[in-house]
Parts: sequence; C-alpha cells; structure tokens
Amino acid sequence: MNKFFNNFTGGEWTPLLDGRSDLQKYDSSCRALENFRVMAHGGTRFRTGFEHKHSISGNAVTRLLPFQYSVGVRYVMEFSANLIRFIDASSDPTVLLANTVVTPYSEEDLFELQIRQLNDVVYVTHPGYPVQKLKRLTATPTWDFAPVEWTWPAMLDENTTSTKLTVSGSTMTADADVFDVNHVGSYWEIRHLIDAASAVLPLTSSATMSPALKVEGEWQVTTTNYWNGELYVERSETSSGPWVTIRKFTSRTDRNVSASGVLDAPAYLRLRYVVNGQPFDSTVWVGSNPTSYAKANATLETQEAYVSGLVEITAFTNSRSVSVNVIKDPQSTQPTDIWAEGAWSDYRGHPRTVAVYEQRIFYGGTDANPIRLWGSKSGDFDNFKYGTLDDDAIAFDIASSQANAIEWMASMEVLQIGTEGSEVTASSGSKEEPITPSNISVRTQSNYGSQSIDALLVNDTLLFMQRQGRRLREMSYSFERDRYVSPDLTQLAEHITESGVIQTAVARQPDPLVLSVLADGRLAAMTYDREQNVVAWAQWKTEGAIESVTSVYGNPNDDIWIVVNREGIRSVEKLAIESLDKSTMVHLDASVGGDYVGSGNDTTTITGLDHLNNKTVGCVVLGNDIGNYVVAGGQITVPNNTPVGTSGRYLVGLRYTGVIHPMKLDVSLQSGATQGKRRRISEVVIRFKDSLGCKYGKSLTNLDPVIFRSSTDPMDSSPPLFSGDKVVRWHAGSDRSGDIYIVQDEPYPSLVLGLAVKFEVFNS
Repeated sequence: MNKFFNNFTGGEWTPLLDGRSDLQKYDSSCRALENFRVMAHGGTRFRTGFEHKHSISGNAVTRLLPFQYSVGVRYVMEFSANLIRFIDASSDPTVLLANTVVTPYSEEDLFELQIRQLNDVVYVTHPGYPVQKLKRLTATPTWDFAPVEWTWPAMLDENTTSTKLTVSGSTMTADADVFDVNHVGSYWEIRHLIDAASAVLPLTSSATMSPALKVEGEWQVTTTNYWNGELYVERSETSSGPWVTIRKFTSRTDRNVSASGVLDAPAYLRLRYVVNGQPFDSTVWVGSNPTSYAKANATLETQEAYVSGLVEITAFTNSRSVSVNVIKDPQSTQPTDIWAEGAWSDYRGHPRTVAVYEQRIFYGGTDANPIRLWGSKSGDFDNFKYGTLDDDAIAFDIASSQANAIEWMASMEVLQIGTEGSEVTASSGSKEEPITPSNISVRTQSNYGSQSIDALLVNDTLLFMQRQGRRLREMSYSFERDRYVSPDLTQLAEHITESGVIQTAVARQPDPLVLSVLADGRLAAMTYDREQNVVAWAQWKTEGAIESVTSVYGNPNDDIWIVVNREGIRSVEKLAIESLDKSTMVHLDASVGGDYVGSGNDTTTITGLDHLNNKTVGCVVLGNDIGNYVVAGGQITVPNNTPVGTSGRYLVGLRYTGVIHPMKLDVSLQSGATQGKRRRISEVVIRFKDSLGCKYGKSLTNLDPVIFRSSTDPMDSSPPLFSGDKVVRWHAGSDRSGDIYIVQDEPYPSLVLGLAVKFEVFNS
C-alpha cells in the first residue's frame, strides 16, 4: 500500500499524540522537526545559519529589542547592565554603532523591560524604575535616554484623612507621619480653594476693557440688554499682557451671550469691548428709540475652584518633613488637607507595562495599584492631568475579585490587557466613540492569566504567554460567543515549551514566524498563518544556548537576531537570508565569510575566528564543503587546490543538523487501523525543491545519503541544487514503529515538499 505525506503544516507534535491518528492533522505532523521551518505552502525548509556579527563587550548578559523608525531606518538595541548599544540594522553590512547610552537597569532587570515606540521615541517601563524615554535626536544617529519629564504626572486618589501639608519655599511639612525615604523623586499635588470672582464691563462707548481676573478652572461670560459692537475674551500669562483673543462675540442690538470655558493651567482673563455704534441707531433699529432702558453690561465670572500646585520631593528629612522642587507654585502657604500623592514612585512602584491606544498612552500596574491603568490626555502623551473634559487623563481600576497585576497591554480595536489572573479589554463600549474618562468600559474575556512577557500582534490576532510561561495563547474575537477567546496554540506541542519561555518575537516575512527563547537554550519557531490554518512548531538548536531574540524589518525576509552563549562566550548573530545562490547561501552557525581567491599555494589561512577558538568548524569554499577543521588562535588552515585567480566566497562556522521525523504510518483497513501492527517499508519517494545533501533512514544512527550527483556533474565541485522526486530504497526490515527520518547535516539548502511511502502491513 502507499501513503503520501503531502504537507508538514502540523509541525512537531507532542509524544502524547502518537496514537491519535484520528486527528485531522496527524498525517501532516511530525514526531520531531528540528532546524526546519514550516512554510505556509506546506513544505518544510532547512533553516539558514546564524551569521556572527560581533562578540558582546565584557561578555555581558544582553537582551535584544527592536527600534524601527521605518522600513528603511531600523536598529537593534542591545540592553545590558546599565547600558544600551545600537546596531544599525539598515546598513549592509550591519554596523555596531560607537555611541551608547547609560541606563539604570541591572542585569536582573533586563527581561522585565517592556517598550512601546512612537516614531523616534521609545517609552521603556520596569516596575522598579521611573518610566524612561529613549529618543533618537538626529539621523546620525545621536540618542538621549532619561526619565520622562511629565507635563503633569499621574496622581493617586485625593487625600481623605485630616492630615495637612504645607509648602513653604523648598520645604514641605506634614502634621502627621506621611513621608518615607523612598518618596524621593515622587510628585505631590497641593490644592487650595479660591473664591469665585467677577469683573463687570459696561458695554458703552467709554468702557474698553475690564479688570484682569486670575483664573484656573471654569469661567463664564454673560451679557445683558442692548449693545452694538464686538466683545473679546482675552487671555494672558501675566496680568499685564501680552493678551491673546480666545473668544469673540458680535451684536448689532439686543444679542445676549452666555458662554463658558475651562483653563487647565492658571492664567489671566479680561474682557475688551469695541463699540460699533449705538444700539438704537437707524442702521440697526426700526421705529422710535426707547426713551428709557437699562444699559448693557458684560460680566466675566470664575467658579469656585481648587487651584493646584505641584512639587517633587528631592530629599528626605524625616516622616514629617522633606525638601522639594516647586514645579508649580501652590496658591497659598497655608496648610491644606486637599492633596494627592503621585501614583508612581519608588515607594508606590512604577508601571510595568505600556501601550498606545486612540491617541493616548496607557500605563498599567504598579506594586501599590496592580490593577490600575492610567491613560494620558488625548494627544498629549506626557500629561496625566485629570479633569471633566473628554480629552482629559484617565485613571481606572479593573474590577476584579483578586488584585492580579497587569502584565501586558496591546492596542487593537480595543485595548487588550493581560493580568496575572485574567484577560480583559478596555474601550468606550462603542465603535463610534473614542475612550474618555466617563465612558471607559472594561470586560473580562478569559481567565487563563498572563506572564509578564509583552504580547505579540500578528496580523489581526494577539498572542500572549499564559502565566506559567509554557502555553502560548491566541486572543481573537469570536462572533459566535460575542467575546474574545484564547485557544492554546501549544496544546499539540506542549513538550516544546516545557522548560519555560523567557522572551518572544515575531518575524512577518516570508511567513509569519513566532520565535520563543526557551529557558534551556533552544529557540521554538512556530509558523503561524491563521488564514491557511497553519500552526506549526519546530525546534531550532545550535551549539550553545540562545538567550535572547528579536526581529526587525528586512529585505526580502525580516531579520532575526539572537544572543547566543557558546561555552561562556556571548555573541550577537543574525539569521542569514534564504538564498539559492551557492555564492551567498549560509548554512553554518556562528559563521564568518569572506572573499576567497585561488593563489596556487598548497594551503590558505582563514582568520577572524576568535569566537570559535578550539571548536570544530565546517568550511565551504566556492560552494563546496571541504570538511572540518579545528580553530586555533582564531584561524584555520585549509588546502588550496583552487586555480590561481579563481575568486568566490568562503564560509566558516559550526555545523548543525536538521531532522524531519513524520508521524507513524497509519491507514484505515477493513480490519481496522494499522496502529500497533508490523510494517515493512520498501520504498520512499522524497519530493525536493532546490535541495542538496540529505540523508534518510529508519533511525538517526542508520542513515544513507540521498544521491544528487548525476553522471554528467563534474566531480570536483558539488552538484547543482535539485528539484523533483528522489526514489530511495529502504533496506530495513519490518517493525511496529514505521520510523522514517530525513536528515540534513550538510551546509546546503533543503526543502522537502512531501513523502510517498510504499509499505506492507502484517497482522501479527
């Protein structure tokens, strides 16, 4: 009988599913898929090698993160203890830039960082540090890294105790124990009530302007009776000007005005009147003029308001006295019990996550307020001033029976939020309305709980790690259930992430590929194309341990960068571009390439291999695999049998092995399934595309080579890449497992499109 495995879109499955041949994707899955990536079309391609870019200075633990200003301007950021280095990933070859920036983050902090980029600015959050802002100042580039300078910081709820604060000069005192040494750097809002005030301006030919009123908060202007002219409301930062018109009203006779506004910051307002004529002139009045009437007036009024001052604590004296930097002068030096403490400080904690949604920046979760999220004023990302207007800042606690900390946030049609215990969404509740302080609506969608790893947006779907760091879930909207659902994408491959995930990234070209750094040093690569129903896991292994991964735009593929620790030596490496040209293809890890020119000498020395000292490496010269060598003193010496003047490329690096191990052979017979019965394979047809150098067999220790060389291919070079079917004879006897292995351990491309297996089944 015959069986054809026509695709591998199931990827590697857990051994727990070995007997589940009833599942739809059983025949398109593998018991092992290593160092291959599944293509959305169905085939599986031997991954390219990781090219060595540079060794990490000081061999420091390093995390990679992207900085992408545009497709053409992109950088990879190397975060290590107290430092960021930058790789210009848009240049060819890529360049490690000389300029660096200093950060407050220790080695232990690196994998708790979360970032969100807005054009040339990256906001960086960590629960133990103030929110930082990384800015690319020039295209050269030059960089700046510093805490955010808030236009107005986020505040906690207003004080409800009888404790009073007093600000006098550079000192703030309390009449009870309030302050802690960890309050240094925190902000405090001090408020005093000011009485309402008014100014009246007669609308006559002799009166031109009213007295100036100091205003913060609401104001109102009204007019009465008959007037003919133009009335201006003017604003100034000082009582003496200069003045700027903010409203204008015009009347020819009996118009009555009632208008209002709000000033977020204190300023001065006044009324100015320009007369155009008498209200009973014949040009505007028909009939006899009245003999008596009340003269018109305009009145400018302020409402009773609390005027806020703002201070930052700079030094701790004791629990009742601190030194402050006065950012905005309080209205009075009198004690007041109307005050609010800053929401973010070393004492209260700092936000652990950040997102941008509907022209606001949102921060979520501190130690003191783990389920609170704060949204900036609309279009003003560093301003968290609360108020009554729709564009004012937002502070909101997620209603929950447990105070599970917010772990990540992401922006889609709604604001997606993952907490330790559940996944929720925040929005206005209407597709037609933006989110405001008065209409924010939060709905719980699931209760799986999330890990503190930033979620990934892939096309129109969100992927997040469940709380234990072993399950990757897909958060998407279900019309049938009218809510977001989060199925487990690791259910069929739960063994791959068993050691735990420590970082994730996504490369979107040529096929969406979700990359997860595992605690045991492997890289899990999941091809994810929901439109084609492809969720296919594979394991990527290399000599050493992969510690970090990121992806940035590239051409033609997105660029995948890793930090790899090979026996204590850390390096930054980049996945080579897939190529079918032997002069440019790369299938060696930690690889270094260069120009090779035949000299006629017996040997040639290749240098620049210090990162591979004492390691056995493979070497490819002009597309030919010329064997293994041991690196000593940063170099190897290879035979030179290339004709004088012949030029091309050499490549030196670590070999790695790709493995395809399909599921067990099973077909349905009249007597039932063939699971557990003896099988004897007689022939396998492997369908290749642009491939060279593979082996096959019943076990990893019993392999035969696939013969690609034809009788017409020259013997002194590797044959060309092959596309088509290769028929291989099977020399093993019968067994119950029906194992088939396809192995690639040579530095050449291999793309397997399918397997046709001819076999017999025995009843015994």
